Amino acid sequence: MDLSKTASANHKVNLENGIDVFHFNAGAQPDLRIFSTIRKRKAAMDTSMDAPIDIGTAHIKNRLIKPAMSEQLGDRNNNPKGDELAALYHRWAEGGIGLMITGNIMVDRNALGEPSNVVLDEQSNLEQFRMWVKGGRSNDVKLFAQLNHPGKQIPKFLHTQPMAPSAIPISGPLASGFNPPREMTIEDIARVIAQFAPPARLAKEVGFDAIELHGAHGYLINQFLSPAHNKRKD
Repeated sequence: MDLSKTASANHKVNLENGIDVFHFNAGAQPDLRIFSTIRKRKAAMDTSMDAPIDIGTAHIKNRLIKPAMSEQLGDRNNNPKGDELAALYHRWAEGGIGLMITGNIMVDRNALGEPSNVVLDEQSNLEQFRMWVKGGRSNDVKLFAQLNHPGKQIPKFLHTQPMAPSAIPISGPLASGFNPPREMTIEDIARVIAQFAPPARLAKEVGFDAIELHGAHGYLINQFLSPAHNKRKD
């Protein structure tokens, strides 16, 4: 909205230096659209650390965010160690943070990026997830679940032949820790895409405020996006 055009002859708008000053003639009726626009503009301009922000439908109380860090606090069935994760996230929440993003929550229990990763699927113990969420959402904190598939980036002692967009082994100083992958078929790709749906639904069911798809750090989505790892022609 062009505020200078919206203002009528009876009221003028001064936008110098980001300050909005209204001058009304006696008896003039202000255009209320101006006030609505100014409120939105000022809210958008407020980038201080303690200013709230909306991410989608999630209202975050401030700009302090704990990014995803892999906890490796899954039990032998790849359920979260609810008491330990609840205590950890509750401690962080009490520190005044606005948003926390979990570490790796895997979508395929046959494809783990690390030992003791948590898996969220139809076999999961949802009560242990709810315990974790309860601790993490205390003190008006929002909690996002990071969903991940590692692709070929699976330690060799966890999988003999992982999948990848192309059959390109991991290179570099850590290469010896990973087995060469096989190229994914079209059916493999469709299956993996579908594997993200139940965890997303269950994340909402147990109380997470949103999900984040892990598309970095060499995991499967990142492998598809990388021309060094994805040589597919289809």
